Amino acid sequence: MYIGGYQKDDAPCLHCCEFSDSAMRVLESYDVSNASYLCFSPDKKYLYAVIETDKFEGTKGGGVAAFAIEAGGKLRFINDAPTEGEHPCHLSVSGDGCSLYVANYSGGSTTFYNLLKNGGIGSKRVLLKHGVFGAPSMAVANRQQNPHAHFIQPLNIGGRETLWVCDLGLDMVLVLDEKGQEITRLSMPTGFGARHIAFHPGLPVAYVVGELSAEVIAVNYSTNAQGALVLNAGTPISVSPDAKVSCAAIRVIPASRYMLVSNRGGGADSLSVLELDENGAIAGLSDVYKTRGKCPRDFAFTPEGDGIVVAYQDSDFVELLKWDNSKALVPAQVELAVAKPTCVLFE
Repeated sequence: MYIGGYQKDDAPCLHCCEFSDSAMRVLESYDVSNASYLCFSPDKKYLYAVIETDKFEGTKGGGVAAFAIEAGGKLRFINDAPTEGEHPCHLSVSGDGCSLYVANYSGGSTTFYNLLKNGGIGSKRVLLKHGVFGAPSMAVANRQQNPHAHFIQPLNIGGRETLWVCDLGLDMVLVLDEKGQEITRLSMPTGFGARHIAFHPGLPVAYVVGELSAEVIAVNYSTNAQGALVLNAGTPISVSPDAKVSCAAIRVIPASRYMLVSNRGGGADSLSVLELDENGAIAGLSDVYKTRGKCPRDFAFTPEGDGIVVAYQDSDFVELLKWDNSKALVPAQVELAVAKPTCVLFE
């Protein structure tokens, strides 16, 4: 298991950890600035981390780092590169393992790189500034005055790789090709603040979480007779009875009948459990589990799929939660102290 986070007192914030249902421990830590989000290459031979800063080696913007995964899961640094956009916050790798995609939050842009055969970061291919897609929403003061790219993830549709992008500042989901050209777009409700997307593992449905409105929207995708991608959005569903929360992570559980969303702030830190029907539609809010830790920024399913590890950014620990027979979350009494954790990734 790998944990990324923000630096605290200049301590390392990227960790390789040993995980079991009864214990977690840090095996090795790495000196990377604000490694707030992590991803694997498709073959899981390489790990990539954002460097969420506003300057990288003296120039404006953040960075991204590449690591080889060696015996025992420990990491070997390969190289790093500038994103040319401030505060990169999300990243992913193409299905063929040849491209790296990064979303720059404060920079309001996305950066595409070629990847080298050794897993390292190669040449920058695209720097796409999101102002080209339109004016910011301006609906939520101090959050939507500019574009804010928050998520970028490839999805293969009918043999074609598409890139799905959330822009919190534009209230928009964009679908791009590998060159950064727009395929289609979907405007979200004003003040929604599109943050992340979870894709149903078996159905053509994407679930978009709104950080600012604390809602989720199911989006069905298909191709028409001309081969064009068509998106149809459902009705926004509230994920919490507390209006003060802002959402963070969203995942569909491996069994595909429930979805989890993490909620932060306002003294209402929690995990929402939403039920899905057989068609992938959101049937409703099933449960809201109040967390012990503050700011559940991210979570990941255990390899067996019967639990999750939650990262509490403001409480400096991660915790294992298990499912019981009623699909409720139950503490497993297993936790690990880690400063400002923001991302959990299982090998």
